Amino acid sequence: MSIDPEVIRAEFHVVIARVIEENAGVIIDRWRRRAVAEQPNARRVHEQAVLDHLPDLLRAIGQSLRSRDPGAEPYERPARQHGGQRWDTGWSLTELVRDYQILRLVLLEFIEESLDRPPSVREWMAIGLALDETIGTSVQTYVDHREAETRDLERRRVEQERALQESYQQALLEQAEALKKNDRHKNEFLALLGHELRNPLGAMSNALELTRVLDPEDPDFRQASEILKRQLHQMERLVDDLLDISRISRGVIELKMQPVELATAMRDADSAARPLAEARGHQLHLELPARPILLDADPARLQQVLMNLLINAVKYTPGSGHIWLSGEVVGDRAVIRVKDDGIGIPAEMLPDIFDLFMQAQPASRHSEGGLGIGLTLVRKLVELHGGTVTAASDGRGRGCQFEVSLPVSTRQPAAESPGGNDSTPVRSVRMRVLVVDDNLDVGRTLAALLKHAGHDVRLAHDGPAAIQIARDYQPETVLVDIGLPGMDGYELARRLRNEVGLERAMLAALTGYGHEEDRRRSDEAGFDHHLTKPVRSEMLLSLLSGGRLKGPLVVSGEGGN
Repeated sequence: MSIDPEVIRAEFHVVIARVIEENAGVIIDRWRRRAVAEQPNARRVHEQAVLDHLPDLLRAIGQSLRSRDPGAEPYERPARQHGGQRWDTGWSLTELVRDYQILRLVLLEFIEESLDRPPSVREWMAIGLALDETIGTSVQTYVDHREAETRDLERRRVEQERALQESYQQALLEQAEALKKNDRHKNEFLALLGHELRNPLGAMSNALELTRVLDPEDPDFRQASEILKRQLHQMERLVDDLLDISRISRGVIELKMQPVELATAMRDADSAARPLAEARGHQLHLELPARPILLDADPARLQQVLMNLLINAVKYTPGSGHIWLSGEVVGDRAVIRVKDDGIGIPAEMLPDIFDLFMQAQPASRHSEGGLGIGLTLVRKLVELHGGTVTAASDGRGRGCQFEVSLPVSTRQPAAESPGGNDSTPVRSVRMRVLVVDDNLDVGRTLAALLKHAGHDVRLAHDGPAAIQIARDYQPETVLVDIGLPGMDGYELARRLRNEVGLERAMLAALTGYGHEEDRRRSDEAGFDHHLTKPVRSEMLLSLLSGGRLKGPLVVSGEGGN
C-alpha cells in the first residue's frame, strides 16, 4: 500500500527531529571526517566557511520533521545559502552531490544508533523526504549560480567582442586618417621640395647670367660668384639632409665616435651660423659651459645637430631677433640649448614638431621655407648618440627653445700630433691628373678647376679612352666617375692598377653614391678615396696637394656618410 508523501510531511516526528537538532555538532563532525576521507582532493572541503552553514541546515531539517504545515519549508533558506556557498568556494557539482550522499548515510546511521528502537517505515520516509527536498533546493541553487555566472561570462564575452570590434574599427579609421595625413604631408613636401630647389636654381641662373655679361673686375661679378657658391651649398645641404633621413630610416648610417669637447663644437657651430644670422640682422649669443665638458660623439654629426637647430632659429626669427646657444652640465648629462625670440610654436604642434615634414608654419607664410626634415634629422642623430631632444614654446610670437641632452664622456681626448693643426697651410704641388667622367660638363669644369690651380690635367669620357691616355701620360692622380658607360669605374680602377702600372698613383672615386657598400666596393677595386658628389673645391685641392685629407677610404663630400 502506497503512502501519500503529503501525509508523511504533515505528521509529527518529534523524536527524530530532537535527535538531529540536539546532536547537530556530532553529526557535522562525522560528516566532515567521512567526507574528507572519501573526497580528499575536493576543493576547500569543509573549510570553516562551509561548516558555519551546516548547523542551520540540520536544524532546518529537524524543524521540517516536526512541522504540521505542508506549505512550510524551513530548510529553504539555509539550503539555498549552503548551495550558493558551495558554488562560491569552488566545488564541482559531482563533489557536491557526493557530499550530500555522504550526509544522508551519516545522518541515517546516527539516528539508527541513537534510538532505543528501530525507526519505523514512516520515520524513514519522513527523513528521506526532508533530505531530498533540502538537498534538491541546495543543488538547484548551486546550478542557478553556475548558470547565472555562465550567462554573465557570455554577456561579458559579447561585450568584449563588441568593444574589440569597435576598437578595431576605430583603429582602422585612425589608420586611414593617418594615411591620409601622411599622404597630404607627402604631397605638401613634394611641392615644397620643388619650391626649395627652384629658389637656389633661380638665384644661380640669375647669377650665372650676370657673370656672362659683367666684367670680372666689376663688384657685381664677385657678388654673383658668391651667390652661386652660397646657393650651391644650400642645394647640397638640402640633398644631404634628404640622404641622411633615408640612411637613418634604413639603419645604415654609421657614427664615428670620439671624445669631443662641447665648447669646441659650440664655437664651431657659432662660427658657421653667425654670418647667416648677422646677414638677417639677428644677434647670436654664445654662452659656453663654465668648465670643460667631454662628449662621446661623432664631431661632424654633432655639428650637424647644432647647425640645424641654429639655422632653424634663424629661419623662424623675423626682423632683428636674438638667438642664444648655451651649454651646461646637469648631473651626468650635457645640456645644450638653442633659444630664440622668433615666431614660436603653437601648442597643438609641439607634440609633432620632430615628425617628418612638419613645420611650424606653411612655407607660403614665411620667406625661408624649408623641407620640414631638419628637426627630424636632429632628433634621430641625437637619439643615435644616446640622447634626447625636446622643444618648448609659450605660443605664437613668443619664441621657442630646443634642449639637447647627451651623456657626458668618461674618456679623454686623443693627444694631437705635432704639426697636426688643421689650419696649417697646404703645400701647393703640381701633379699630373687624369679626370674620367662621362658627363661632359662635369668633366670639363673639373679639369678647368684643376688647371687653374696649377695642375697638369688630361680628360677622358669613358674607360677605354682613360686606359689609352694613362699608358702614355702615367698620371699621379686619377679621378674616376663610378657610373661610366660600358666599363664602370670599379673595373677601370682594377685595370689601371693591374694593367697600366699605376700601382703608386692615387685613385679617387667620384660618385653620387655614399653608402658603406659603395665604399667597400671602391676599396676592393683599389681606390684610395671615395668622394661623393658634389666635391668641394677646397677639399679636392687639399687632397691633390697632399694635405690632411689624403689617407684611408673615408674622405667624402658633405654628408657623404
